[in-house]
Amino acid sequence: ELRETIETQTTHIMDWGRRLALLEEQRQQSGVGGWLQRKRRSKEEEVVTGKFMDPPKPGVVTSEHRLNEERALGPSAPVVAEWREVSWRVATSEDGVERVEANFRRLELEQELIEEFDLTLPPDTEPWDFDARNIQIHRRRSDLVSAKGKLEEGRRGRNSKEG
Repeated sequence: ELRETIETQTTHIMDWGRRLALLEEQRQQSGVGGWLQRKRRSKEEEVVTGKFMDPPKPGVVTSEHRLNEERALGPSAPVVAEWREVSWRVATSEDGVERVEANFRRLELEQELIEEFDLTLPPDTEPWDFDARNIQIHRRRSDLVSAKGKLEEGRRGRNSKEG
């Protein structure tokens, strides 16, 4: 039992050392490209760095996972996770139609996060008031209409190339 405890503690210490190194690297990164640079790391590293970040403010979504956010986000947590993944696909997809499809889905998820879960989205870091929230809702609705047109156009173009 003692050996098992020592092994467990050793594993935890090594894990903390790795996390600390990743945190230091993350802290040294700055500028607009920092988010994408972090996103290009492995999923394991993203989770590790996410555990070090401060917990999110209630009602505010961040572009990266935060410590204990599942508890703070409650039922919206899976939607937030999907929104992050889809946002990553929008930023990195090299295929135009795939990017348009991902962007359409991202807008749908944003609308759901704002309207159904009353959440504030990046880049804002403070909860939206009533007027700001309504502006964001109307903006997403308008963007969805535009994105739907682009999506249909992209799919038609893809189908005509295949046919």
